[in-house]
Amino acid sequence: IVREDRRRWLVFSDGLGVGAALAEQLRAAGAWCGQVYPGASFGLAQADTWQVDPARPEDLQRLLAEVRAQDLHGIVYAWSLDSPSVQTMTQQDLHVFGRRTCGSCLSLVQALAKTAARPRLWLVTQGVQAVSAGQPVPGLAQAPLWGLGRVLALEHPELWAGLVDLDGRAEPGQASRWLLEELG
Repeated sequence: IVREDRRRWLVFSDGLGVGAALAEQLRAAGAWCGQVYPGASFGLAQADTWQVDPARPEDLQRLLAEVRAQDLHGIVYAWSLDSPSVQTMTQQDLHVFGRRTCGSCLSLVQALAKTAARPRLWLVTQGVQAVSAGQPVPGLAQAPLWGLGRVLALEHPELWAGLVDLDGRAEPGQASRWLLEELG
């Protein structure tokens, strides 16, 4: 990101801190950056930080109206980083996580499609893609988002920016720096 970046971003931030660190870096470069966290209901948690109920598509529509989605350069969807551990995940955990992650991402795309807004959408995972044969994939629960991303690239190329899979061992600060490089 170049200094004095005046673009507008919306980051669906995770509980690990990658999204929050990315938002700080974007703001430091001069960009406006709103953050969105999953919650029980729609609300402004603090300045430029909202919470939405991932199961309520109307919360996402309201959010897009409040942040003036037509003025956004990009949306970074990092809620998938809050995936359950593959060592302790149950079938129920996977089902709930999939509904929350892929379901809310799909609702976001549908809400964007109803507006004139065309921000670029980045989907972020961590540890889903193995770099070499036999390498563990700790982010296995996030893999369905890659399938959704591939479909979105075909069905909504006007919104599509890309899929980014962060190193599964990276700390939030390092992961956000790599992500910032990808966003350009």
